[in-house]
Amino acid sequence: MNRKKAVFPRGKNRHQVRPQNAHRFFWLSCVGLVALTLVAYGRVLGNEFINLDDQAYVTENTHVKAGLTWQTVKWSVTATEQANWHPLTWMSHALDYDFYGLDPSGHHATNVILHLLSTLLLFLAVSRATGYVGRSFLLAALFAVHPFNVESVAWVAERKNVLSALFFFLTLAAYGWYARQPKWRRYIVVCLLFTAGLSAKPMLVTLPLVLLLLDYWPLQRIGEWQEPSTVLALPQFPPLRLLLEKAPLLLLSVGSSIVTVVAQRAGGAVASLEVISYSGRVENALRSYILYIWKTLWPFGFAAYYPSPFDPAYGPGRGSGMLGVASLCGILLVSATLLAWRLRRSYRYLIVGWLWFLGMLVPVIGLVQVGTQAMADRYAYLPIVGLFMILVWGVADSCEKWGVSLQVRNIASAIVLVGLTVVAYRQVGYWHDTLSLWSHTIDVTSENFVADDLMASALMGQHDPLALQYYRDAARIAPWDSISHGYVAASLQDSGRLTEAIPEYEIVVRNPPDVKRESFAYMNLGIIYSELGDVARAKKAFDRVRQKDPTSIDELVRNLNGCRHCAACG
Repeated sequence: MNRKKAVFPRGKNRHQVRPQNAHRFFWLSCVGLVALTLVAYGRVLGNEFINLDDQAYVTENTHVKAGLTWQTVKWSVTATEQANWHPLTWMSHALDYDFYGLDPSGHHATNVILHLLSTLLLFLAVSRATGYVGRSFLLAALFAVHPFNVESVAWVAERKNVLSALFFFLTLAAYGWYARQPKWRRYIVVCLLFTAGLSAKPMLVTLPLVLLLLDYWPLQRIGEWQEPSTVLALPQFPPLRLLLEKAPLLLLSVGSSIVTVVAQRAGGAVASLEVISYSGRVENALRSYILYIWKTLWPFGFAAYYPSPFDPAYGPGRGSGMLGVASLCGILLVSATLLAWRLRRSYRYLIVGWLWFLGMLVPVIGLVQVGTQAMADRYAYLPIVGLFMILVWGVADSCEKWGVSLQVRNIASAIVLVGLTVVAYRQVGYWHDTLSLWSHTIDVTSENFVADDLMASALMGQHDPLALQYYRDAARIAPWDSISHGYVAASLQDSGRLTEAIPEYEIVVRNPPDVKRESFAYMNLGIIYSELGDVARAKKAFDRVRQKDPTSIDELVRNLNGCRHCAACG
């Protein structure tokens, strides 16, 4: 009898969903989730590839463009390109290429389908575990259309996020299936799905923590702490048994973490403490936690790149004024944690949702700094489910306590969902093409030299003279940004302002983004010094080119019509 009642919302309005209408209500909820997702993301099918990793993941990746062959599978299992180990993601892109080639609409469609499947799985799992179909629908709908998630869905290169999320929710569903009858065969299914998720994106390393939280609520499997669930007849076990139960999953997380750190160090993606101090990382992490919460509640100002005040390209002392702000953020986080702990017995979803949010962000909050961004919308994709859980259950309980009618609640929920869908629809439009994306990012952020660089790069591809102005803006903002200073130096050199170009090229060789650009800078320094008659410095610069990229000198000589070999270049 309990199992039958479990699929209906509990509380004072429970009678409003009759048993004979339960299945209809459930399937109508699924249809509603599909409709909301397609309205929010339908226009993404007309979007293009962008110049942010889409080249490396699809358009210029020879392995992916070979399709899903046995050779591609072997390469994906050993590849650490893009400073990550995610073979399932590479295979997914290769399979898409088999179907769609370089038609971006197909690649975008796959992302939307994966996001939609995750939404439906979230609804199914939560409604089954809690018995609240209405609340579960609202939770899944928030996940479906919140603008925070647009980056993960509308960005082809972020396939790893939506793909890993699908396996995350599949793992949760399999865990609920295992919890009903804890048998080793069912546990193996959980482990396999978790492994697949890790091989799509290693951010899922915190999933064992999430399972422990779900043991507390809503599954209520902890025998010595709580009564059994009235929704699902699950066997209970002592806390130690449940901890040991997660040991194989924790080992998988540790293994994935080790492989990820090795891949990121090999790719040069991990910033050292000399580049960004540990105190700077902690300050940025505390501030970012609060910003993630704020953007969840006030879903505006989303950007493809958020500049970090601790980025070394800005020069020393840039983030020195952050301590006070970070301290205040730390106080807020500690206070919220203590409040959730104090209310843990009366409102279990508070501590579960809060620790879900805090814990799932740990791998990407910046304590181990990968890249130079302060935060990223894609990092919130799964963690904000915890915040949605708190919002939905907290508001619903408050409304029941204050006697707010179900009709008023439904109207308010509809207004919120429609508003979020409109904002998400608009946000998808900013991802239509490279120029739209970076123009919007520059508008909603300040002093964003990375956005200026990428905007300039896109304009350069169209031979737009405005590109140089964006490079100049980036060079002004970030004194040690080698990319923008390299283009500014080339412009000065072309206009005959040789002595002004020299310090710009010197910035590039002190902070080279890659060997090619470093060789380019040394080569042009050699040319400038030759034209200025400084043979000794010219020879030294050309010698550095030979050390870094020996083929560059030969290529230079071939391309310089009528060049008479001087003492500098030999």
